[in-house]
Amino acid sequence: MWVDATDLFSCFLAIITVIINFDCRELDEFEKGSSDPDVINLRYKHYQARLIDTINMVLEERKKIKMEQQRAEARGGMVSPVP
Repeated sequence: MWVDATDLFSCFLAIITVIINFDCRELDEFEKGSSDPDVINLRYKHYQARLIDTINMVLEERKKIKMEQQRAEARGGMVSPVP
């Protein structure tokens, strides 16, 4: 399967934008008054899960946009530019 370089770039750009806008944090920032390593790890894993969910939502939305573009091209219609 051939992947369009501009499509790949826009996908990476969307992911990078999400990561930059998401408050990137390190494990030691989750210690908030707790010295229990299990609590700290649980907080950090929850943070990571939210970040992954956000990235997956971006990818899913990009996939929908790409499918709409392909349908429009197949009908011979105008294709709206992807933001």
